[in-house]
Amino acid sequence: MKKLLLLILFIPLVSFGQVKNGLYSSYYESGELESTVSFVDDLKQGEAKTYGKTGELESTVNFVDGIKQ
Repeated sequence: MKKLLLLILFIPLVSFGQVKNGLYSSYYESGELESTVSFVDDLKQGEAKTYGKTGELESTVNFVDGIKQ
């Protein structure tokens, strides 16, 4: 019974093979854009940008196959 309970608790943590593809954005509680990053086959690709709470661009980092350039 313990093993079944542990398995049931673990299932939500498994991604079931879902791979990130496309542009992902995060936002501050205020609704302002916090960051953007593109993924291809679960690896960061291209420019990742972070923004301050007032909307100003703070940094831009380029990724190739998940590796910061």
